[in-house]
Amino acid sequence: MLSTVIRHQSTLLFRERRVALFTCLILAMIAVSLGNGFARQVRWSSDRVAAEQVDAESWNVQGVVNPHYAAHFGRHAFKAVSALAMLDPGVLDYVGTLVRLEAHRQHPAGGSPTDADTALASFTPFTVAGALTIFAPLVLVLAGFSTFSGESARQLLRQELAAGISPDTLLWGRALALCGGVLLILLLVGGVAAIILLQGSAPALGFQRLALMLAGYGVYLFTLVAVIVGVSACCRSARVALTSLLALWLVGSLLVPRLAPTIAANRYPVASLPELNENAAESFATSLDAGNPKQTRTERVRTLALEKYGVKKVEDLPVNLSGFTMEYAETLSTQAYRRHFAEVQTLYAKQRDLQRVFSIFSPMIAIKAWSAAWAETDVAAHQRFLSAAEDYRYELVQRLNRDYRDHPPKGNSGNYETDVGALIAPLGNFTLPVVGNEELWPLAWPSGAVLVLWSLAAAAFVSVAVRQLGGRV
Repeated sequence: MLSTVIRHQSTLLFRERRVALFTCLILAMIAVSLGNGFARQVRWSSDRVAAEQVDAESWNVQGVVNPHYAAHFGRHAFKAVSALAMLDPGVLDYVGTLVRLEAHRQHPAGGSPTDADTALASFTPFTVAGALTIFAPLVLVLAGFSTFSGESARQLLRQELAAGISPDTLLWGRALALCGGVLLILLLVGGVAAIILLQGSAPALGFQRLALMLAGYGVYLFTLVAVIVGVSACCRSARVALTSLLALWLVGSLLVPRLAPTIAANRYPVASLPELNENAAESFATSLDAGNPKQTRTERVRTLALEKYGVKKVEDLPVNLSGFTMEYAETLSTQAYRRHFAEVQTLYAKQRDLQRVFSIFSPMIAIKAWSAAWAETDVAAHQRFLSAAEDYRYELVQRLNRDYRDHPPKGNSGNYETDVGALIAPLGNFTLPVVGNEELWPLAWPSGAVLVLWSLAAAAFVSVAVRQLGGRV
């Protein structure tokens, strides 16, 4: 009996012109989004490879120079974007994918599309994630609002109940008919994405994360189907049902997801970049001035070097004092910057947790966090990139400083110089470490738990709505 109801409801949906029209539109939108996402992914990868080659050539062409001059010349770290970013680019359009690496400074990421000063810089193109979280629910509303509401639906309901079909069978049969369209869309997206993943590296890991992303979207959309059918069962008028569902869509898809980040940012404000640099510089200066206040900074560093190597005169030092000073200053400045950047990351984590509270009112917040976590396009993934780039920067600069330190001047030989390309060759170019699923679960599971709670609440709502059907005939 359930299969008969599903088949009958699917036929009715197929014959409904507006449903067919909007279904074609959402499929076209997803197809365009997939093509656009794949093109962006190819462009990101090709640009990164080309930029890495230019950066390496620029570094090696310096030849023989002072190591600390080379440290200020600097290099760049380029982020390898996850293949699943073609489905959900997350914050990539806003945070950038490259970081300048130089001595004594931590730079923010740059190179994002919004860095360009054009009218289209702030325009975010269609994405698969946007189509599934915003437009697909709207199509489901238009397809399912009259499932039980309206005169024609009531007449059909009388006939079905008179034929002995239970209200539970009717409700779940019509809900599953809508879910069939959802399942078809997810299978199409998953199939195309899987084919693309096969062309890249580590496809097995990509398949696992793709499956988790699609499972989250499935729970999200099936939850919305249950809410839509439940509201339709509770409303006698199709107009009331449509108005109610559109209001819920506006609040859950547009209003709350945009209010939550604003409220979180106001509750936990983050210092601007100039303020951050100023605070870090002050901390660095304070750490340099620690110790004997009667000595100048140069005298304090000289005293520290003499005490460390157990000599009484600078001429007896087994190291280059300038190199020792650069190494010491780099340690202090790095500690200062890392301390202040850690405070910023803590504030971002608090903002994320506060936004998660708003997912109680909008499952869209939860599915966006779930999807971006597995696509590695969320703020946490960006912070992992910044941390890895900073570790690479510090090792690069200190290798140069240690080489400078370990070559004291001999007679009137002047400033020390070396082939910095050969010196840094063992370090290699920056590569972003691969993150396993076990490291992403702690970030993803709270959003997944919220989605499951929403699905359970929707199922309970539908069960209550079943009891209303008897009084509708």
